[in-house]
Amino acid sequence: MTVLRGNWQEETKLWQVALLRIFFGYYFLLDGLGKLTSGFTRAGYLEKLLLPWANDRAFQWYKPFLKSVAIPHHQLFAQLVTWGMILAGLALLFGFFTRPAA
Repeated sequence: MTVLRGNWQEETKLWQVALLRIFFGYYFLLDGLGKLTSGFTRAGYLEKLLLPWANDRAFQWYKPFLKSVAIPHHQLFAQLVTWGMILAGLALLFGFFTRPAA
């Protein structure tokens, strides 16, 4: 009888991919911590960054989303971006969910 094994149980020798994963995890973690400590989550900071971009440089199809969703809820988006980067960095750095994601 043949037993089928899932992808998470196979052994690989991809140390180069592991180095990339650790590098990007470290980068995301540092960037997220930088956002957390530099005031990116401060009230009005992301709004000041998005307003000129939404008026001039954004694609036409993207402007309604920026003006009606992202800018009015800039505090929520700032928190989501910051904590998302921190958690993604930690997950990549420590290898959480790497086998199921493959």
